[in-house]
Amino acid sequence: MSVRISTKFNNWKATKTPILPISSPIILLCWFIASISVTLISTLILSIYGFSVLNSFRTSLIFVAPTGFISWFLLTQLLSQVQSGKVKELDEFF
Repeated sequence: MSVRISTKFNNWKATKTPILPISSPIILLCWFIASISVTLISTLILSIYGFSVLNSFRTSLIFVAPTGFISWFLLTQLLSQVQSGKVKELDEFF
C-alpha cells in the first residue's frame, strides 16, 4: 500500500495528476488485509496469555477498528493538504 501511495505522490509531483482519491480497490484491499493481519496477530497473542479466543478477537477489534479508521482519515487529510500546498503544522492540526 505504501508503494501505491508513493507512486501516486511521485506522479503528482511529476505530472500534477490528483493524489486523491486514494480509495482505489487495490489500496483499500491492502488496508483491509493489514487491519485483518493486526487483528489476528493480537488475537493470537492474547489467546497465548490465557484469554479465550472470542474475547481476544473482540478486544482486538475494539483496538484495531478505530485505529484503522483514524489512520485512514489522517492519511487522506495529509494527502489533501499536500495536494493543496498548505501542509499544517502538527500543533495546528488538532
